[in-house]
Amino acid sequence: MTKKKPVPPRDSWIALPAGQELSIDPKLLQHWNNQTKRFREARGNFLGACFGIEFQLDSLLAETFFPGLNDSLASPKDLVPLTIESGKALKELFDELILKPGSLAQISLAFKIDLFKRLISDIPTLAAIVPDGLVTKLQKVRSIRNRFAHYPIQFKPDGDPPNQTLSGELACRDKTITLDDEFFAQYSILFSEVLVGLEQTLEKLRKELNRT
Repeated sequence: MTKKKPVPPRDSWIALPAGQELSIDPKLLQHWNNQTKRFREARGNFLGACFGIEFQLDSLLAETFFPGLNDSLASPKDLVPLTIESGKALKELFDELILKPGSLAQISLAFKIDLFKRLISDIPTLAAIVPDGLVTKLQKVRSIRNRFAHYPIQFKPDGDPPNQTLSGELACRDKTITLDDEFFAQYSILFSEVLVGLEQTLEKLRKELNRT
């Protein structure tokens, strides 16, 4: 069993390993303040990007359950493009996954991703247009979003006094994540791929529904 690590008592804490020295002079204090501001902005950007992804997932789920309602060219009296077969599949999924659990507390990002996964497995039209690996990437987005939302950032001293700098880490109970340029580049690519994948799937779904 992996031993859980202690979490810093507050955000932007300096984690000083045993035996390591730290001299907080005016220069380092200014650097600490700058790093605190920088990484708090990074946290906000991460959570904001995740909100955008979740909003796009909401739009895709809504289009799947209620097809054709957002067609700007349609009139209020037009019929929605829904077959009996697909309508029954949606009704059964809606009943099983949303009505039967009986608790709105389950409507979380994890629930939405699981719902999306089930829709893909039960609706061939959707399965045919969803990019490979999109669900797995959504799960990675959820995981890092939860970490940024619930765990503090700490700083690790680098170098020797009086020329020390502070590098950022996300201090989670199960592991410490280094917040360097490689990390931000990796997740920037992930967020972009997920957002584009959701947008393209929604666009293809609307086009497919208009042909049926």
